[in-house]
Parts: sequence; C-alpha cells; structure tokens
Amino acid sequence: MDFKPLVTLLAIVNPLAIVPFFIHYTQDFSRVQRRRTIWIASFSTFVVIATCALLGLHILEFFGISLASFQVGGGLLLMTSALAHFNAQSHRTNEIMRTLTALTAVFLPLNLIAGIFGMNFESIPLLHRANGFWLAMTAMALIALALVLFFWRKRYLVRSGR
Repeated sequence: MDFKPLVTLLAIVNPLAIVPFFIHYTQDFSRVQRRRTIWIASFSTFVVIATCALLGLHILEFFGISLASFQVGGGLLLMTSALAHFNAQSHRTNEIMRTLTALTAVFLPLNLIAGIFGMNFESIPLLHRANGFWLAMTAMALIALALVLFFWRKRYLVRSGR
C-alpha cells in the first residue's frame, strides 16, 4: 500500500491546525453541543483520511489526476492560506500601531508641558504662583481627556475584530 496520497492529504488538511478554529467557533456552544460537534468532526475526518489512505491513488487515477498535480494543488492551497494568515496578521499589526500612535499623541503634549516646567528659568508663567502646580496638572488632565475623547470618537482607540 502506498501512503503518499495520505501524507499529501495530511499535509494539506493539517488536522491539528484546525483546533484553534474549532475553539474559536464553538466558544459559545454548550458542553453538550461542543462534545457532539467534536464527535461528528472527528468521525468525518476519520472517514475522509481512511478513504484516502485505502483508495487515494485509485480515486486520483479515476479522475485523471496525477499525484504530483495533487501535491502542487495542495501546495497552492497552503500558500493561499498562509498569505491570508499574513494578511490578517498585518491587519492586526496595523490596528495595534494605530492605537499606540494615538496613545503617544495623548502623552506627547503632557511631556512637553512637564518638560517646559522642568527648565531652570525664573520667568516661566505659573512657576512662582501658589496654585501653579495644580493649574498645570489640571491643564494636563484636560488636554489628555480631550485627546482621548477625540481619538475615541475617531475610533482610533476602539478594538475591532473581536
């Protein structure tokens, strides 16, 4: 018995890579529904893999497909899947970078104000006033709040994709 079609099928289907998808798509299922889904999926997978192991070459021969063509097709399928995965990762990276940029934009004016008040000059406004510290802190809090609200409204700080 030749196991090349079985090995090729397992490389294409990759049953272990399906586990995270299964967990994601069945997270709202009850324990009974999840267990039933596991049994149906496991049995279906077993039937397909067993059929391919026993009759794989005959099925390919019946349809006039060479094993090499099947392997190339499987490779193209894997490549397409990998490209889709990288595209999804790129999208997630863009979302993270957008959020970090918005947060940086919130803290940048606060650092500027703190840096100006940290300079050793005598003629800085509010420096020698009794309530100068609290006025600066209030201004910094209001600026931060305004920027957070602005970025929240522009949906730069909203998580998407979940």
